[in-house]
Amino acid sequence: YRVLAADGLAAARVHAREQRLDLVITDVVMPGGGGVDVARMLWETRPNLEVVFMSGYSGADFDEGVLQRDNARFLAKPFDPNELLAAVAQALKAGSQAS
Repeated sequence: YRVLAADGLAAARVHAREQRLDLVITDVVMPGGGGVDVARMLWETRPNLEVVFMSGYSGADFDEGVLQRDNARFLAKPFDPNELLAAVAQALKAGSQAS
């Protein structure tokens, strides 16, 4: 896997130039724009893009309908590397079936 951005502002720049994004993994709260805002921006032009949100807060604390999407997943902190790998594999599999 290749990481292309480490905060919301960098994600906006990547979104403007990157042709191929398979998955976005984002924290709900982060510098340079929250994960929900980043996902909504990306979904404007890539509505089927898979997004894995992670947070120490419960999904109900920020839901706003975002987690109701078929291409959105939530990973509660703390998690171990295997849980992250499983969430990534599930999202990539779903994304490849949607394409």
